Amino acid sequence: MQKAICRDEDTGTYEYSGVEFIPAPEGDSYEIGGKQYPVHQYVQTAGYGIAPLVDIPMMSDYHWQKMCLDDRLKNPEKYSKNGEDVPATIRKLTEWLIAHADECDDAEGRRA
Repeated sequence: MQKAICRDEDTGTYEYSGVEFIPAPEGDSYEIGGKQYPVHQYVQTAGYGIAPLVDIPMMSDYHWQKMCLDDRLKNPEKYSKNGEDVPATIRKLTEWLIAHADECDDAEGRRA
């Protein structure tokens, strides 16, 4: 058994707990939200049993903010009809992207 940090749901604290990592057979997948994700390994704990460790692609904050800006530039009416001050939001998103340009991980984002 290896040591890992597990969250105690009752107290909200984190504690060390014994876990075992089990290699996943090739081709194993697990469905989340109607989509299949590859299982890299399984983790087994005494308290929680066995759970799959899946590779769910994550989007960076920078990419998310850039998508928000791009959509407002292309479809401002979609946001203004709900009362958003679109020019102010565009200004804030642009400022955020400039301030976090070092976090950009793609060529397209660097041009924001």
